[in-house]
Amino acid sequence: MGQMVRITVRWALLALVAMLALTACGGVRDAEEWGAEAEDLFAAWAAAWSSGDPFATAAFYTPDVTVRAAHPDLELTNPASYWDTTTGGEGRSWLVDFLTGKTRQRQRSVDSVFVDADGAGVLLTIAELDTAAWFRMTMTEGAIADQVTLRWRDARKPGGTPDGRLAWVDVLIADYLAAWEAPEPGAIAALYRVDASVTADPRPAVSGRAAIAASGDILRLQAPTIATVEAGSLAGPAVFVFPGATTEELVFVVEEDRTGCAVRTAVLVTLEGTAIVDETRLIEPMSVRRCGVVAGDAGWWAGVTLPAAIAEHQTGVVAAPSGDITVYNGSDDLEDLVLWGLGRFGTAGLSPPSVESVTFGPVPACVGAAGVVVEADGGPPDLVHCADAHTACEPSAAVCDRFDVSARFGLLHELAHVWLLEHIGGEAQERYVELVGADAWRDAAVAWHLRGVEHAAEIMAWGLMDELVDLARIGDPSCAASSAAFSQLTDRSPARTCS
Repeated sequence: MGQMVRITVRWALLALVAMLALTACGGVRDAEEWGAEAEDLFAAWAAAWSSGDPFATAAFYTPDVTVRAAHPDLELTNPASYWDTTTGGEGRSWLVDFLTGKTRQRQRSVDSVFVDADGAGVLLTIAELDTAAWFRMTMTEGAIADQVTLRWRDARKPGGTPDGRLAWVDVLIADYLAAWEAPEPGAIAALYRVDASVTADPRPAVSGRAAIAASGDILRLQAPTIATVEAGSLAGPAVFVFPGATTEELVFVVEEDRTGCAVRTAVLVTLEGTAIVDETRLIEPMSVRRCGVVAGDAGWWAGVTLPAAIAEHQTGVVAAPSGDITVYNGSDDLEDLVLWGLGRFGTAGLSPPSVESVTFGPVPACVGAAGVVVEADGGPPDLVHCADAHTACEPSAAVCDRFDVSARFGLLHELAHVWLLEHIGGEAQERYVELVGADAWRDAAVAWHLRGVEHAAEIMAWGLMDELVDLARIGDPSCAASSAAFSQLTDRSPARTCS
């Protein structure tokens, strides 16, 4: 919705995160460093979140990330909220909004990281709040594609006690440890639903209650206890819960004594009632390195590097008439939206504007703006359009049958700014200001709707749209007045008549 002169359109991550990037591995590490890349990645993620910069944090996620449960800081310390409705959303824009409004700048420390073939589990402590949380992440190409947060079983208000409603969790875990320490098929079978499955990489998955009960010697635990979490002034068992309508997700960290070496494994179970439906055991890389346990080949984390600043996530290139346009934070559908916008100029008989890049939200430039044109010295400008696939696509980002009206109009508004830079000089600007009664062509001291350049961008977007829209932001001029303004700018008629 405006323009700015740039030194650069890209933003760097925090200095702390950049420093961590220097040590975050460039290739597959040897056995002595198995899984250390994952630990580096999540240490940097926690540092970015601790800084309070939502964009630095969002850089660790895919543009279309799904957050199935996110808990504001307050909820993490409130046991009464265990049965409240949790917050979830899709896309980086949603995540930035959540982080901005529901969390604060405070130190978040990684207690431990666990990994499996699909992703990771991160045990995070927040000393300032005397609490901890468990984050289960599914990873795609080294970025977080899906995340769910489980709350500490020992979360409590200051001076309070752990939530007594979770006593059944303690009983279930005690039965689990007893059954797997001295495997007895009947005790193991009693834990699982008939069609349950257990995955414990690098072993093959085991499906069905009978098969699970028969695998006792393979999956047995040696002198298991529940690990302890220390968070601020509190300490308690490493047990984390996420209640749902019909199922419960539960995580507990088991510590085993293997010939004098403490091995830690995270057990993630999905329950129906008190029966385990699905179980996944995640490996702690630190235990692998310390105790030399068999952990299989390196997984998704091998060679992973820290993310670039969020505005530097290049996702594609659009072949436009004026040359290739680099797309950041985009998707195939959003690339189609760019092509649609450029095509509307051709349909109107106008040459499409030349753009170096298009960046979709969320990026810092979108704070307080719907879009920005960033002028460059000696080359085409960069364009920021603050929509993302979740706001631009209808009915959803997964099924993008059409583009939202505001997303289309907003893109045309920003493209119109570029076209105006190319085609409307000083005299034409003065004539337009006089025609529409604006106060100035471009003056930051003048109200947005009284700037000729913003009025003109609105008029051009109106004239290029493939459907009728109102122009309330510039006083809702009549169709005849809008048509006259469009014609003065372009020497063309708009896409519709005023009949």
